[in-house]
Amino acid sequence: MGNKCGDILGVQGNLLCVDLTARPYNLFSSGEVPDIVNHEKIPFKGLGTSVGGGHTNFVNQIRVSPDNTRFASVSSDKKINIVDTKSKAILASTDGAHAMGIYDVAWLDDERIVTSSADNTVKLWKVPKTEGPMEELHQFRQTPEGTKADPKMQVLGVLSRA
Repeated sequence: MGNKCGDILGVQGNLLCVDLTARPYNLFSSGEVPDIVNHEKIPFKGLGTSVGGGHTNFVNQIRVSPDNTRFASVSSDKKINIVDTKSKAILASTDGAHAMGIYDVAWLDDERIVTSSADNTVKLWKVPKTEGPMEELHQFRQTPEGTKADPKMQVLGVLSRA
């Protein structure tokens, strides 16, 4: 049995995240590994091509930019990477973007992303269109600086408009 879209293979361990560009349809996926896999053109066949991704721990989320030129990946290694969807080159990378692992990322527009982390913060970032540094624009905290967070309350994700 199969389907018209093909099979998403190649990710070792459990699949955690997938996102898709507009035509010609490039699918990026990852999971409980630091590697990101690219499948090109529907129907997806084979194991895909390793993009690398520059992470050292689980990739928790991948999101393609609204203009389909880049994708953002976030990981348990506290790193954000911005990768060119065509060349697969890392355009920007921020080590230690949060104090703990990063759970989610969403594009607000072609220049800004928002991330959420196990450290109970949500951060707004300015992202370069080409190679260059990312800039932290704002940080939202669940609790005031210096106070202890309620362990039952944790920021797990971010929402974006479609």
